[in-house]
Amino acid sequence: MLELRDKKAKLKALEQANTEPIAIIGVGCRFPKSPNPEAFWQLLEQGMDAATEVPKERWDIEQYYDPNPDATGKMYTRFANFIADVDKFDPEFFKISPREAKKTRPSAPITLGSLLGKPGICRFITPDS
Repeated sequence: MLELRDKKAKLKALEQANTEPIAIIGVGCRFPKSPNPEAFWQLLEQGMDAATEVPKERWDIEQYYDPNPDATGKMYTRFANFIADVDKFDPEFFKISPREAKKTRPSAPITLGSLLGKPGICRFITPDS
């Protein structure tokens, strides 16, 4: 009987854990052709395409492009979605050494930079909302 009561208590705790509200306290992100999430949403609502030809400062498209999708080691499109100012990251601001910054994966500076963006609206989300 005691074991059954214990199992029921554990089950109730698990069920309650699945219905606890969570808080989204901010949104930090970067999107192509959009300085913030609201602008990106408008871009989507208007049915606009954010794809652009590969910028020269990213890589030499002529070196990697081939219209044949089966060409080995080549890409068959000249277009992609790019975010602006990926080279403007200041590692010193985040107290990252130059040596460490060189070893950092490319998405890390973008993620850290987006954390400085405008916080989103705090809202509690429950399973029934």
